Amino acid sequence: MFASAGGRGLRADRIDDADQARDTLGQALQHDGPTLVECVVDPYETPFGDVLKPAHADNIVTAYDNGEPARRRMSRSLLDPRRRNLSPAVGNVADRLTEHT
Repeated sequence: MFASAGGRGLRADRIDDADQARDTLGQALQHDGPTLVECVVDPYETPFGDVLKPAHADNIVTAYDNGEPARRRMSRSLLDPRRRNLSPAVGNVADRLTEHT
């Protein structure tokens, strides 16, 4: 669908880097007409905001301990320094997460 949007009279934009999101979405919203925005995401990105509650962090590690199939990639995502700096709860369970990387 995305590849053929331009031929159907739609403006088509693609976001494959989070740093592009603000500008691309702003341009899409300013466009006078229909716009399709494809947002490419990492399927292993953890589905949480920047701030993770301590209890939630503990539950995540428990799921990993119980064999979550994507635990290695998800642990690496959670341990990314940018996320770790924003969420103290990730720091609290970092040692346990590191076991799954």
